[in-house]
Amino acid sequence: MKLQKLGVRDSTPAVRSGHRLVSVGCSSFVLFGGYMSHRVNGSEVPDLKQEIWRLHCPTLKWSKLVTTGAFPQSTASCAVIVYNNTIIVFGGSGSTFGATNSSSLHSLDLNTLEWSTIQVTGDQLEEGYGHSISINKSHLYIYGGCNGHHFYNTMHAISLADWKNKSYFRGHGGGKYRHESVCYKDNVYIIGGGTSTNVDDMSVLPYFNTTSNKWCQRELSKPAPIGRIAHSCNIINNHVYITGGHFTSSIEGILSQKVALADIWMLDLDQFVWTKLEVELPFGLFFHSACASSQNELFIFGGSTYVLDSNDEAVNSRLNTMFRLSIGVASLVELSWSVVSGLSSKEVLVDAGVPPFLLERLEIKA
Repeated sequence: MKLQKLGVRDSTPAVRSGHRLVSVGCSSFVLFGGYMSHRVNGSEVPDLKQEIWRLHCPTLKWSKLVTTGAFPQSTASCAVIVYNNTIIVFGGSGSTFGATNSSSLHSLDLNTLEWSTIQVTGDQLEEGYGHSISINKSHLYIYGGCNGHHFYNTMHAISLADWKNKSYFRGHGGGKYRHESVCYKDNVYIIGGGTSTNVDDMSVLPYFNTTSNKWCQRELSKPAPIGRIAHSCNIINNHVYITGGHFTSSIEGILSQKVALADIWMLDLDQFVWTKLEVELPFGLFFHSACASSQNELFIFGGSTYVLDSNDEAVNSRLNTMFRLSIGVASLVELSWSVVSGLSSKEVLVDAGVPPFLLERLEIKA
């Protein structure tokens, strides 16, 4: 297992946090939104990233996409997922963070690069940010989030056939935000999360069964990761990988501890066992985003860390750094492709008999 820091290029997206990175096909990632702020005359001026970028994995080149239609206005801490070559975006907060929140569902057709607003019927969706999103079979599942004051505790199951929503309240446990969710078999597992002052115990795994539409939970093995929000979470086969995050606690409502985390953990969803990986991030990282590639790698982009200012006080610093974490061994096809794709022109690879499905990865589409 190897962690590598990739260089920042001229075309790399600017520093940000609260963005989302998702996989598109075998050769590309898409980066959506995010948030930055600048100090002007002693005051923080928000810089909402109303933009979308594509990373071409074989060349590690970024390109900013030019889209048509109504671009989502609330692009910080959205829930984002890919379905049938379409980017789906839910919720998020706007330039006045925590006050200008969205309950809209948007889609971007990656063939035409045109935005549309999806009209959802049925039970109402809450305005807010920090939700999780996942897909299992015929439904889109959106859970949790907050509006800056209230933390939601409802799973929304939206039919992909007619965009009708049915909501299922989780009766035990409080609401949470900046958790993550993954679908495995017939369950939507909720990984981590909490509120602005406390985090949930990660030795207990809540999940929603998509067959019975019932909430359940399971005790996990110990040791388990320290509770956290704003981590990244990705599933590869039957294993979930979480990287970094933010630990926050309070005593009688008074904030007592804020810690950026650098650890990386793996959860086996068949054995329900946590394993701490030997490799760690070089510094604590939170409000970043990560995505799994077809070569059993995690790409981790951006986010926030703490640095010391001139008064030796920890201040939030946003990044546009990318890390690549290799997990296990890729297939022989993927290993061979990783070697030859950067060494020869497309014409040479065609003459060598490289199959078309691999050659298509060399194309950087708009």
